[in-house]
Amino acid sequence: MENTLYIVANINLETVNLVASCLHRRYEEGFSKIVLFESREAEKHDYAQTQILREYFGSFEKSVILLNDDGSIPSERLYSVFQYEGNKVIDLSNGPKVTTSALYMASTLCRLTDIYCLMLHGKPSPDMIEGKDFEYLKLQRIQGIEKLAKLSYFDLIYYTEEVKALISEDDRKRSGRMKAIYDGMLQGIGGFFADSMDARSVINNVTIGVESIMNAFLDYLRANPTASGFATKNSIDLNYKGDPIGILSRFCKTYVRTEWDMQLICLCTVPGLLSGLRDYRNISAHYTRNHVILTDDNARTVINMQIEVLKCVHKNKTLWRSL
Repeated sequence: MENTLYIVANINLETVNLVASCLHRRYEEGFSKIVLFESREAEKHDYAQTQILREYFGSFEKSVILLNDDGSIPSERLYSVFQYEGNKVIDLSNGPKVTTSALYMASTLCRLTDIYCLMLHGKPSPDMIEGKDFEYLKLQRIQGIEKLAKLSYFDLIYYTEEVKALISEDDRKRSGRMKAIYDGMLQGIGGFFADSMDARSVINNVTIGVESIMNAFLDYLRANPTASGFATKNSIDLNYKGDPIGILSRFCKTYVRTEWDMQLICLCTVPGLLSGLRDYRNISAHYTRNHVILTDDNARTVINMQIEVLKCVHKNKTLWRSL
């Protein structure tokens, strides 16, 4: 597997040499690509630094990313070079703190493990001994990054705005069911990101209205001439008193194979989503007996599934107005 080295340029060439020698001992096969993050000042020493790297690693493909004046990395460039295949090695020994911090965070998000930093016990010099005069440490990834993401409130704003865009104030005023769905979604989302609710409580709130959507969907198919005609033609009994999900699933699986009315096609993934949401709701309601431990991942999955249901139903204005 080919190695790619990501390293911040340094105007101190003795430090560059020291870091290169440490990397050479750890990666004797060398690097097929080296990505240099350079400030305007370090750019003046680009040739000398590149020569040092070539002395240790021979021929390699070089890519230079010029830092912004404040030391930050242009996000589009960071994204493009982190797409390289193979093993990624990150050196955080040099450069502005804002640069190395961004690389450390990016490395953690990409689940990289080869992250290094030089720790000097004195000024760099050619005769320094590793373990005595300096350490070249392999750093641990930042742990619990998913919990930090919740603190950013980015997802909270995203999910909240999604619900508000789907369920308008007019929807909430005309329908008690829509208001209950809206309130349950916002309470569940808010409780999830504020850690004020456990996963069970989040799921209970978010899945309010699942049965209402299920029954309204079935009533819509019975009242829609195209849908009812298709059901009769294909021996699907929309008036069967069994599980509504079974009826809806059979209708949609049959319909999507042969027909193309987009008012119905847009609803064909809804039965599967409703089935999953109902299962989560039942598990959360009986958690003391079924011994299932619901997690934050389960809660986030339910939030995403319920929003997807609302998006699909929202595309069919007749069904949406019936809720």
